[in-house]
Amino acid sequence: GEYVIYVSDKAKNTISFEFQIDNEVSFDINTYYGGISNGGVRIIAYEVLQIVMYKDDKPFDYYFEQILDEDGEYSFSLVDEFGNKVNYFFSIITKKKQSLKHILQENISVVSVLKDNEIFEVDITKNELYFYDEGIYLVEIFDGQKNENYNFEICIDTTPPTLELVGVENGGTTKRIVVLRNVSEKPYELYMTVDGVPFEYKIGDEIEKSGRFEVTLIDEAGNISNYSFERIYSLNVSSVAVLAGFGAMGVLVVIFIGRSRKRYDKDLVIEETEEVVTDEYTEN
Repeated sequence: GEYVIYVSDKAKNTISFEFQIDNEVSFDINTYYGGISNGGVRIIAYEVLQIVMYKDDKPFDYYFEQILDEDGEYSFSLVDEFGNKVNYFFSIITKKKQSLKHILQENISVVSVLKDNEIFEVDITKNELYFYDEGIYLVEIFDGQKNENYNFEICIDTTPPTLELVGVENGGTTKRIVVLRNVSEKPYELYMTVDGVPFEYKIGDEIEKSGRFEVTLIDEAGNISNYSFERIYSLNVSSVAVLAGFGAMGVLVVIFIGRSRKRYDKDLVIEETEEVVTDEYTEN
């Protein structure tokens, strides 16, 4: 605070002087200590301050009044010109989660919770807010130190994603062209291997390659679905026609060799016929 001191002597001469004791860091942030926000977080400095910030445990370059919207865990330190220091942390969550465990710091309490727009009775144990049932939660928080209320929303998703296999059943074998389509939700991540080797694939593309395919589909919350199938080699029409042509040539050669011929031995004429067994065949 600010102080004014008056000093007088016996002759009633008076002098005064003023000084200020600063043991606080003057700033504002629009989320509570250790809190959860859905974005739009900004820090305002009301005095000359230095800030060091980390995002997901990595240095993050931040300037005052910059708006933060990206998902992550943030922490920062503020130091004023007198050496006063304060530490703060919070999280930004906009993506779906499989569950949520949120530890409420000192002077932080839950005012109300709505689940899918209905009042939800929450049981808080050891200052821990825990959501695991699928649904959309709207949480109102009270910060007793700031005497302010805050809100955040969280979507809990425990359902694995799905997709449609065209041309083969999951776990099956086929000679047909295979297509993957109709992913049940977005965003998603898809990983595919063929005989254990990574294979780049885009939903809707036709698969003509042969081999054992393993597919992993992951949704935004981290739920996983696995698919597998095998596509075996199949001759196309042009290949069959070429091989059929080679087979026909083989039959003609055998027939030509098998024709009868005459052999003359002095005055005796002997007609000799070679008996040849011919088999029609087609090379595979």
